[in-house]
Amino acid sequence: MIINRKIPFRFLLSEIKKPLIIVIILGIISGILHKYYRNILPEIPIGIATTLGIAISILLSYKINKAYSRWWEARTIWGAIVNDSRSLVLQLQLYLNEQIELIYKISHYQIAWCYSLEKSLRRQDISEVLNSILTIHDIEKVRKHSNTLLAINQLQTPLIKELFKKGFLNEFARIKI
Repeated sequence: MIINRKIPFRFLLSEIKKPLIIVIILGIISGILHKYYRNILPEIPIGIATTLGIAISILLSYKINKAYSRWWEARTIWGAIVNDSRSLVLQLQLYLNEQIELIYKISHYQIAWCYSLEKSLRRQDISEVLNSILTIHDIEKVRKHSNTLLAINQLQTPLIKELFKKGFLNEFARIKI
C-alpha cells in the first residue's frame, strides 16, 4: 500500500484514541493507589520490564519476518504469472504465424485475466477492467459465471482447441501452450 511520507497527527490520534485513554486512566489510578496506599501495590522490579521488552521484541521480529516472507512469496507468484502470460503470447506468435487475429484475441483474454486477478485479490470492482479489454459478447459470457477468472480462462480454451483442430497447432505445440 502506498501512503504519504507524512502521516497526519489527526489520523494517528484517531487510531490510538481508545488505547491512549485506557492507558492514561490506568496510569492515574495506579499513581493514586501508589501515593495513598503504598502497601496495596507491590514494588515491581525493573528486570520484569526488560524481560517483557525483550519478549515483545522477539515476537515482533518474528511477525515482521513472517509478513515479509508472505509478501515475498506473493511477489514471486505474481512475477511467475506475468512471465507465464508473456510466454503464452510468445508461444502463440511462434506457432501461429498467420493467425494474428486469434493471437490478439487470446492475448487480450490473458491480459483481462491478469488484471481481473489483481482486482479480485484487492477486492475491487472488475467490471472496469473487463469493459476496457473484452468485447460486449465476451463480457456477457463472463457475467454468467460466479468465478470471473475461470470464465475468462474458459474463453481461451475453445480458441486453442479450434486452432488444434484446424491444424495450426500440432500436439507438441498444444501441450506446450
